[in-house]
Amino acid sequence: MVMGGRRYNDGQWHSIVATRRGAVGTIVVNNQYRGSASASSGSTIIGENTGMFIGGLPEDFTLLREDSGDAWLVRQGFSGCLRDVSFKMTDGPSEDWKSLDWAKATNKESVYESWEGCPIQTVEGAHFLGHGYLEMDRDVFSGGQDFDISMDFRTDQLNALLLFTYNRQTEDYMLVELEAGILSLILASEGHVTELSMWVGLSYCDGDWKQFSLAKHGPLLSAAVNDWAEETRGVGGALRLRVDSPLYLGGVPGELIHPALDSRSHKHGLGGCIRGLTVRSDETNPPVSQSVNLSVASRRSVRVYLDGCPNSESGYNCRGNDSVLVYSGRKTQAIDQNLQPFTEYLYRIVALAAGGWAAGPWHRGRSRSKVPRSVPPPTSVHSLNGFTAKVSWAPPTGDIRGLIDRYELNAYNRDQPEVPPVRAVYLANGNYTGVLRGLTPSTRYIVTVSACRPVGCTESLHDDNDEEKDLRSSLTTPEEAPDAVSPPAADSSPSSLYITWEPPARPNGVITEYLLYHNNHMVYRGKERQQDITGLSVYSTHVLVLSACTSAGCTNSSQVTMLTSQLPPGPLHAPKLTLLDSRTILVEWSRPSQVNGALEFYSVFLSPDGSEPVLVYNSSELFEDHTLRDLTPGTAYTITLSACTGGGCIITSYGLWRDGRLILNSSSSQRFLVVEGLSPWSRHVLRLQACTARGCGKGPMVEIRTLQTAPEGPILLELTNQSSRSLRARWTAPPRPNGNLSYKLYYKSKDGDGVVDGSTVAGSWVSVTDLQPYTNYSFWIRGCNTQGCVESLPLNVTTTPAAPDGLSPPSLTHATSSSLNVSWSAPAHSNAPGPLRYSLQMRTSPQRPGVRLVENATDTFSYHVAGLSPFTQYVFRVVVSHTHGQTVGPWATLRTAEDIPGPVDPPAVSELHPRSVIVTWVPPSQPNGMITNYTLYLYPSFISSLDFKPSSVFSTSTTLSSPGLNQSLMPSTEAAHLNPIIVPGNTPRYTFLDLLPYQTYRLQVEACSSVGCSVSEMSQEFRTLPAPPEGVPAPHLYSDTPTSVILSWGAPESNNGPLERWLIERRVAGTKQVSTVGHLPPDPPPLSFLDSSSALSPWTSYQYRLVLHNQAGNTTGPWVNITTRPSRPAGLNPPRVKVLGPQSLQVTWSPPLIPNGEIHGYEIRLPEPRIFHDSGNASALNITIKDLIPYTNYSITLLSCSNGGGHVGGCTESLPMPATTLPTIPEGLEPLSVVAVSESFLAISWQPPSRPNGPNIRYKLLRRKTHQPLAIATVPTVTAVSPPPSEDLHRWLHVYSGTKLFYQDKGLSRFTRYRYQLEVHNDVGYSSGEIVEAVTMAGVPHHPPSLSAHAVNHTAVQVDWTQPSLQDLQGEVDSYFLTIASAQLSQNVTFPREIVSTVISDLWPSTTYVLSVQVSNGAHNTTKASVNVTTEDGEPEGMSTPEVVPVNSSAVRVLWFPPLQPNGAVTGYYIYLNDLLHGSVDNSSGSYLLGDLMPFTVYNVQVEVCTVYACVRSNVTQTTTVEDLPSDMATPHAHVISPRVVRLDWSGPGRPSGIMLGYDVLRRTLRSCAVRSTGVTVGEGSGGVKFRCSYLQCPASHVQSAAMENCSQLSLTTSAVEDTMFMLKTMRTAALTPRRAGSLWGWVTAAVGGFLTPQKAVSSAVVGASMTAMGYDAVEARL
Repeated sequence: MVMGGRRYNDGQWHSIVATRRGAVGTIVVNNQYRGSASASSGSTIIGENTGMFIGGLPEDFTLLREDSGDAWLVRQGFSGCLRDVSFKMTDGPSEDWKSLDWAKATNKESVYESWEGCPIQTVEGAHFLGHGYLEMDRDVFSGGQDFDISMDFRTDQLNALLLFTYNRQTEDYMLVELEAGILSLILASEGHVTELSMWVGLSYCDGDWKQFSLAKHGPLLSAAVNDWAEETRGVGGALRLRVDSPLYLGGVPGELIHPALDSRSHKHGLGGCIRGLTVRSDETNPPVSQSVNLSVASRRSVRVYLDGCPNSESGYNCRGNDSVLVYSGRKTQAIDQNLQPFTEYLYRIVALAAGGWAAGPWHRGRSRSKVPRSVPPPTSVHSLNGFTAKVSWAPPTGDIRGLIDRYELNAYNRDQPEVPPVRAVYLANGNYTGVLRGLTPSTRYIVTVSACRPVGCTESLHDDNDEEKDLRSSLTTPEEAPDAVSPPAADSSPSSLYITWEPPARPNGVITEYLLYHNNHMVYRGKERQQDITGLSVYSTHVLVLSACTSAGCTNSSQVTMLTSQLPPGPLHAPKLTLLDSRTILVEWSRPSQVNGALEFYSVFLSPDGSEPVLVYNSSELFEDHTLRDLTPGTAYTITLSACTGGGCIITSYGLWRDGRLILNSSSSQRFLVVEGLSPWSRHVLRLQACTARGCGKGPMVEIRTLQTAPEGPILLELTNQSSRSLRARWTAPPRPNGNLSYKLYYKSKDGDGVVDGSTVAGSWVSVTDLQPYTNYSFWIRGCNTQGCVESLPLNVTTTPAAPDGLSPPSLTHATSSSLNVSWSAPAHSNAPGPLRYSLQMRTSPQRPGVRLVENATDTFSYHVAGLSPFTQYVFRVVVSHTHGQTVGPWATLRTAEDIPGPVDPPAVSELHPRSVIVTWVPPSQPNGMITNYTLYLYPSFISSLDFKPSSVFSTSTTLSSPGLNQSLMPSTEAAHLNPIIVPGNTPRYTFLDLLPYQTYRLQVEACSSVGCSVSEMSQEFRTLPAPPEGVPAPHLYSDTPTSVILSWGAPESNNGPLERWLIERRVAGTKQVSTVGHLPPDPPPLSFLDSSSALSPWTSYQYRLVLHNQAGNTTGPWVNITTRPSRPAGLNPPRVKVLGPQSLQVTWSPPLIPNGEIHGYEIRLPEPRIFHDSGNASALNITIKDLIPYTNYSITLLSCSNGGGHVGGCTESLPMPATTLPTIPEGLEPLSVVAVSESFLAISWQPPSRPNGPNIRYKLLRRKTHQPLAIATVPTVTAVSPPPSEDLHRWLHVYSGTKLFYQDKGLSRFTRYRYQLEVHNDVGYSSGEIVEAVTMAGVPHHPPSLSAHAVNHTAVQVDWTQPSLQDLQGEVDSYFLTIASAQLSQNVTFPREIVSTVISDLWPSTTYVLSVQVSNGAHNTTKASVNVTTEDGEPEGMSTPEVVPVNSSAVRVLWFPPLQPNGAVTGYYIYLNDLLHGSVDNSSGSYLLGDLMPFTVYNVQVEVCTVYACVRSNVTQTTTVEDLPSDMATPHAHVISPRVVRLDWSGPGRPSGIMLGYDVLRRTLRSCAVRSTGVTVGEGSGGVKFRCSYLQCPASHVQSAAMENCSQLSLTTSAVEDTMFMLKTMRTAALTPRRAGSLWGWVTAAVGGFLTPQKAVSSAVVGASMTAMGYDAVEARL
């Protein structure tokens, strides 16, 4: 695919946006290359359509549009992949795009389903699924005398057709196929057939690519497959192959019939791939090899995919082309269970019935995919900020069976696992980097990546409990400024605000401090969440703002305004009273000096003569006067004024309550009260009451006690034993405690004194612990308050015995590396009378059970322990006991002596850097002593651990600096590892310096003690961290467009780690401002980048450099200069135009403001014609244009072109300048369009003149009648004369004048010819158009034509009809319509007017057809004229193969069905046996008995059916008659060799009548019998065994024959019959077949022949032969 000089068939994704606005269409490719054009029709809309085709058109689709100009429609289907297809549904006010739903497609042809995705792992070529083909264009190969064809193919099938082509007119063809290791090339040309067959082995079907070629050079024909090649000379000499069919690759259509294919077996085609097809033929000019693009040159593909071959290897070698039966049954659907995931299969349906089977076409299907087995964790995770993180990952590897349609990133909150993970979804479009948004700052996350398919997802593994297992998946977001900081809250008082606040809803980190602002001043800074602001005014306004801070910044809450609380108003002056009369007083007052809040109302109380005050005025309108009316004259009134705020009203009096009784009620001036006569330490409840003018209220209750005095009275103590080491005590309180008493319990013994805190509660039990068992104690109690104490009398008690205590741990007296001497001493207290017993216990660790070394010893205080490990700690303890218990001593840790260290684990890397590494190691699990030092050995990756010999490289150097790598990396035995590093034994880590970045190393460590050393195994390889790259190359620059630069470059000198991206930087030459223009992933070199930024200008010098990033940083390369190509000019003004006349004008212009290169010429466009003007003379920028169209609006534009540096810059067209030439008479009149609408109506239309040449266009239409055939009298007579001509005949009449473009001429004569002419006028003059003739429609016909028909033969009939007259048809004949109809057929045939007879062929024999004909006069049809005709009898068709049923060894029954199409009356059926007529039956029978056949013989049976016309035979049915007894057995020849040996020789039977299973050799002994005896009967009597002889003489031929039963005179004795019946019953019980029983009977006869009389011997042979021929029942009946 090529567009704009660029190719797009590069296997990469490209974007296309196609839009249409009105008549203008625009296409944009890759958001960079744009093109547009206008519809040639000028139409601004697309009408209704039948649907949208994507990727191609159906083969039977008819295109109505015609290609014009450069616009042409490609019929070739698209080969590739499409995705993200969407349609713009609306354009305004905003664009609305709707994605295409592939599932709603109404038809699909050779496309993958959307869930199958696009092949991403393919190689070049066409993929043949099998049972398909690829049809190439006919011009790909047309034969020739000399030609070559070559291609690559691969297949795993043993048999396949490679290519085929033929001639449609002659017998020329060429066929190439593979079969069972043989390549066959057959070429037929000019009647001669040449076949080349060559052995190519069986390696071609191993699934690998093979090269195939064939050549014809004159008479020589050759072929080759890889190294196998062969050549032959063609029959007939140097012949030319002429073919005109398409070239078929990999198979042929199933419906293609050709003699060359009928004898071959591989029409189903190739299963595999073909690529690299090249063709050379002398039919082309010049005859050179041409590479054929399979996608472009193919016309049709069936089960072939042209977008590449799968690169997976086949699991089969040389498999057959046979299919596997998936289902058999009567259902119409089945499920194939045993499939591989995401694998293509071919299926077809085979239907079977009694009459045969039929197979449907092959259809492709693909099994669904399965989820990936495993997904690797993200390759890198790093935070962009506290809310977002950038994640990179790699696609899954291994057995990927299916399409991965998306990747899901999940971030799991490790700090709050119950929170749902943060998720981001990315389509699988080749981008493996994404951004996780919505993270919480300062939070630990585990990031996973999931690879998803339509059937499910697989997530990379992660461990929530071990974040160090994969550091790449762990993420801790940085802190951010807090979010959602709530404003502070406050508890207000009149003079303070107690401020509290909650932590931010989203702290986004650790809150470092809070800032509290009060009226824009900071009043608090710290981590607490409360602050008390004091010293405030009553009921004042305060503005508060809280700021919460993390290490990343601070965030303020919203501003909140608060008020301190209100108080009652301050002092209020007494009101001013004015006596107005004897019943009225005016009360006036002033506002309180201290309002202390919002003043709410005033109240006036009136108290006559000292009674209770009564509220007489209460108003919130805050008036300061009130008139008291209706008072009682001569009465003293007390008037009280009260002012109230939200904090209350002015207080008038106080009251004090004690223990629920009012003890004081005074005016507000009294503020204290003294209460006397109370008891010491007595409790009282006080409550204050305050009253205003409106009423009284009580404050909160307050508890208080009187002071204490010294307690008075005795204390009683009670003791009781609790255990040997504890007892319980309790006591009573003194009668008069006089305060809050606290108690202490005192005791003493011989070992010392003690005190126990007894708390403040008397009467409760108190436990005294830690007493010594078996000891006398004295106890007393003391109770005290703040003023004094009181004690009880002492009380003595003795504790009970207990186990010993004061046992010391054992001690070490001597130690070796494997033994210890342990000793111990007696306990400090035995705590009971009697002897002590000692036990010694040992264990190796606190978790392991102890071992008893000494048990119940009384006089042993040491023990020797052997068999211990070196330098190992053991713990020992002693257990001492007596009759009252035992005591376990503390564990003592003892250590054995040192030894050589045990095995050492390899060292580990704990911290990696680019050029250094920190190594740690674990001390030996068995150090066997103190490790004095460690020796480290560092190996580069290419040094094997087998090269290391510690004894040969050990160094005692104590330096701790790491040496460089230069000498250690030399390939010599001395430099197998770096110089050993020795570190102290207490140092478990070391830092190696001066290493190479991103280099692999290994380590060993050697641990040494004072006794010796041990060395570890080689460690796992580790890699140093990356460092910034080195040696970044300078890019190679090339400007391919005026606004683009292509950069290409190679690899850096040293990557120093995995590369992340390349950055491309640019600056204008001579400036310092640098811009980043793009970045690329670290793909393998060489790399390239296209800078097509809008910032680039044409013909401008720029500098570029590369910046290479890896995980460690970046490195900048050198600057390189480039100058962009020239571009089209800019700032081109419209030209100036002067009209000179009807056909000429003058154009003048100026140069462009921005040339963007060197101007090499101008072009003046009208737009047609176009005149080029050379820019050599810059002063002559004008031109005169002639031969223009008069009175035409021209849009004159100026095209300016530039170039430079050997490149064409381009051209710019200016804005148009309109101009109109002067008018003249009209020109360019098109012929009239006249349409007959009815018998009297002609519709005339015309087009405006192509060149009106002036204004005010008008039209005049003229008409003339020229011929009226139906005007002749319908019934002419002898005396009739011709009618007079019509008055308007041959006269021009003016029928229309105006500006319309059509005229409806009505009232005309039927079937009459008229002439029309059009005159076109303008203001200058007029012009006349061409004369056009037209005929009105004919009338309704009066009579139909006559019709006759007769049968010509059994498949054709002759049909004749007459032509109606002019008057009968009311016009002339236009066409004839003939209909042929029968029960099986209905067809219509149209004939022109000159045809009045025809022969209809290809009919069914012996079938009646209805023939009908209609005549059309162009406007109407006559009625149908019908006739019946029957074809003659023909040859029968569809005679099925007969069925043959064997009857016996000499007869079979033949069964058949009548023919599917008898095509007449069946005269009879004829049965052929081996192509010879055997017999016949009439048509009423369907069976025939074939007799006189030979046993066990194969016969060919056919049935022939006949009609009077011909006979047809069925296909051959082969049958075999059943077996019979052998016959024609010759007498054996006996030769006596010795007295006891006889040799027998015989020949096979003359007629075996079956497969010979074997021969039975019978023998009998001839004994002498008395005269007239007929046999020998054996019986028992008193005298022993008796014999009686008897015989029966039969003809010799009967004795020798196997059919001895024919001897009808055979008579057996009763004994012989009984014996025979017994043997028959035994054999029937054994379920032996009659044939097997007969054979066995003969064997029994031969075996016992020496004991049988002649009569029994004959009867046995007879019975044996009879069993074989007749069976059990017949023999028993005979007996």
